[in-house]
Amino acid sequence: MGTYLWDTTLVNTMKSDGDLLRDFAEKRDEGSFAQIVDRHIGFVYAVSLRRLRDSHAAKDATQGVFIALARKARSVAGAPSVIGWLHRSACYETQNIMRSQTNRRVREIEAHRLGTILPEARPDLEAIKTVLDDVLCELSDADREAVLARFFSKQSYAAIGASLRLTENAARMRVERALAKLRERLEHRGVTSTAVALAAALPSYALETVPSGLATVVTKGAVLSLAGGTGVAATFLAFMSTSKLITGAAVIAVLGGLLYQHHHTSQLQNDLAAARAETTAAIRQVEAVRHELAVLRNQRQAETDAAASASAGRSGNSAPATVSANPAP
Repeated sequence: MGTYLWDTTLVNTMKSDGDLLRDFAEKRDEGSFAQIVDRHIGFVYAVSLRRLRDSHAAKDATQGVFIALARKARSVAGAPSVIGWLHRSACYETQNIMRSQTNRRVREIEAHRLGTILPEARPDLEAIKTVLDDVLCELSDADREAVLARFFSKQSYAAIGASLRLTENAARMRVERALAKLRERLEHRGVTSTAVALAAALPSYALETVPSGLATVVTKGAVLSLAGGTGVAATFLAFMSTSKLITGAAVIAVLGGLLYQHHHTSQLQNDLAAARAETTAAIRQVEAVRHELAVLRNQRQAETDAAASASAGRSGNSAPATVSANPAP
């Protein structure tokens, strides 16, 4: 598991999650969303992997969470705790995936009535790891966010108090009460632990080592999902799992090239159509000039013929009368 480091010297200079989400919602600032992803992807992936126990499915769940965050950025920006929203969303995403996996197994069993397909063997994990996220979801929002802020985000009691509008001592009491409730719910599931041991164990579940390239793919996928849902890229991403996106990152580059080529080809087709229209207009102008020339030639010929006829008529009328040389008998 990864180690979650928290540098308190940067707290005052870093933008809050809410500010970053507002920048993204209002300005479509991809850089702000990338910071949110970098800041929390380890946590979301850890929750997903802990619940699904499958790295490929966990990647898909992580992608789904951040796509949902991109679409709801404006409303989540005003939430009391972004990490609380992310945890709840990760639980929803993984629950949907687990339901889908269960339905698939049921179909497989029905298809093989002899029961030759058995459920996959589960690895021997710590009991607390198996039920942790379900138990966290059973807590009230206030208790769950207190636990997440203290043991997963590594916030000080002063910072927790400031976000909840409590004094530092009140924040400490809130966290301790929430931790006690978490321990009680774990005991109901057969997992016993002291409060001290539980508090020491929780930070180890905060993060998992994120697969290379996942943050970039998640960011791009979430941002492109806002392209109206009708574009080629948005449709492509909607039907392609995150694991396939990572292994097929080159396909996205090819898709971009194809989109550019399509745009360029469309522009050329428009230019060609315009050129054809201009050529047609020019041909029509030439035909009109030829017609005018033919009319002029016909008029000239008619004038020439008329003049010749008139000249011939005048010549006939002016000829002298011929007197016969032989007198009449």
